[in-house]
Amino acid sequence: MGFEDIAEEYSQKISAVDKKRRKLENDYLQTAGAEKIIKKMQKETSFVPLPVHIPGQKIMQEMLDEEVCKICGRPAKMHSEPWNYMLQRLEEYKNSLKVDEDEEVKPYYQNEYIVELQKRDTILNDNLAEITKLRHHIQKVISNNNRLHDEIKKIDANLNNEIEAKKRILAQADGLTEEQLLSHLENISNWMDLKNKAVSRLEVLKGQRINHRKTLEEAQESLGKLAEGTSAALYAKIAALIRHISAAFKSAKETNKKRLLHSIEDEANVFLESLNTNDFKGTIRILEKANGQGEAVLMNSDNTRIFNPNTALRTTYLMSVLFAIGKLATQRSETEFPLIFDAPTSSFTDAKETEFFNVISNLDKQVVIVTKSFLKESYDGNLVLDQNKVNEVSGRVFRIEKKKPFDDKDLATIQTVITKVK
Repeated sequence: MGFEDIAEEYSQKISAVDKKRRKLENDYLQTAGAEKIIKKMQKETSFVPLPVHIPGQKIMQEMLDEEVCKICGRPAKMHSEPWNYMLQRLEEYKNSLKVDEDEEVKPYYQNEYIVELQKRDTILNDNLAEITKLRHHIQKVISNNNRLHDEIKKIDANLNNEIEAKKRILAQADGLTEEQLLSHLENISNWMDLKNKAVSRLEVLKGQRINHRKTLEEAQESLGKLAEGTSAALYAKIAALIRHISAAFKSAKETNKKRLLHSIEDEANVFLESLNTNDFKGTIRILEKANGQGEAVLMNSDNTRIFNPNTALRTTYLMSVLFAIGKLATQRSETEFPLIFDAPTSSFTDAKETEFFNVISNLDKQVVIVTKSFLKESYDGNLVLDQNKVNEVSGRVFRIEKKKPFDDKDLATIQTVITKVK
């Protein structure tokens, strides 16, 4: 609902009240016998006349100047009867502003409240267009405010998500404070800038190397041509052959290294699948560092690196790499070496520990494991073998313990006893 409807209803009510006011005032004047005032108001008409201020002074003067009645829409030539009537109305309005000292009859209305309301209605109608524009502006501002509120809600939601993400990062940061993480982030950003510059520089150097290599090949070819027909021709051919052989060996070495790293990756992920049954696994990748060495890392499905895996996950993925290297070494019959583990399952659950020993039992290698997993506390507080776990192992089991009694203040009294269990 716009303001126009309210303004229209207001005008109708003011008009009705004013008409009633004029009727009451006219009746009062007739009753009081003020014939002079009655004649002035009625102009010998049978209808209730309009108040002298309607239309306003400016409108009346405008109609006189333009010689047209804008109430009925008919022309009113200067000094014609309609024009003279409008002039009379204007004079009556001006005279109404003066105080009539000869007025004997008290006015029916002591105040001019209705007249003031009517004047305000006239001003309101004159400014209605501007008020309508203002309404549209207000609606536009409200719409814009609603849009901004929606954006603020989205920003608040995103901010809450970022706060939760920050909490998760801090929880996984191994005791690092937020300030330390920000410092590390700044360092990483600087390193990334240096890396990007190095990558750009590397591309330039690669281009230069290609040009230099091409220049070198052309020079070597020219050198070979110089030796043609001389005793040095044979040596030039031998030198060219050696260069080709060296390049072939270098290419083969690089290819074999990449194949080996891929083979280790594939085998390691197979072992990881066995060790982490019904648990998070990730994917093992062997990345080649700048110095040519390989580094085993754990990756998410989106190819992002997992920098801080929990202890059990870190242990299993590194074990998987070790198992893969041992298996490939055995297959190639190049080097045989035992696998030695010291308390490898200390961070494992019982189920994961069982999976570990199952994987070990399927390895075609010598494996030495030092663990306390086969011990349990008896009812009298002593450590005894858990025979059920011992029986699950498909291999030889030895118990290593200190010989009792011993002097806990004298290291020389400590002796080790090794007993074969199975």
